[in-house]
Amino acid sequence: MLTQDAETEPQTATKNSFAEAYLPLYHGPLVSIRLEPAGPTYQLAKALLCKKSPYFLKMFESNLTEAKMLSATLQEGTHTCKHTFELFIEWLYTGKFTLLREDRSNSFSRHLDLAIFADMSLVGDLTDCVAMSLEQTIKADRDMNSKRETPYWPPDRHYSIRDIKAEHFASVDRLPSGSTVRRVFLIVLVEPYLRNTEFKFASEIVRYPRIGTDLLAAVKRLCLG
Repeated sequence: MLTQDAETEPQTATKNSFAEAYLPLYHGPLVSIRLEPAGPTYQLAKALLCKKSPYFLKMFESNLTEAKMLSATLQEGTHTCKHTFELFIEWLYTGKFTLLREDRSNSFSRHLDLAIFADMSLVGDLTDCVAMSLEQTIKADRDMNSKRETPYWPPDRHYSIRDIKAEHFASVDRLPSGSTVRRVFLIVLVEPYLRNTEFKFASEIVRYPRIGTDLLAAVKRLCLG
């Protein structure tokens, strides 16, 4: 039984408590990140940014000019655009991101751009989040006509590739072979690759041999169960 003193003794927060472990990440100094050449400038919590991204940790916790000025610029391009960086900021502060409603082909492009940015900034947790979202997007619109009864192919692996474009392969090729996003993308290609003598993306497989190698590995994994 607790004594009166024990009952009234205030509890002390541990180092593992939310208040001590996480709240400081959202306070303290801010860093400015601008998208060049004409993009906006964002003010982000330095501690949070550096905890989530080794890339930004090295940038702002070193002897680099960026660390001294608490300011950095990123060259805006195909995969580091305003939309992609703002998805990263949303994930940074909330642990999730929300894509605008658009056609599936553009949705694939958004996912791949964000995955490339996550790989550049060394944020593995974001990569996994993108992979889960991409998988949900793919499963949300299967090509029902392809669901034929087959003794050797599980019905939950019939996916449509009609919204995949040739330019998506260039983006996937920029991701490392171990990327979860890359693996999700390749799984979609397995059945069409096996079923069709004239595979829609045969020239892309030749152009990007690493993808061809990974596709064969995905075929082996799925066929062996």
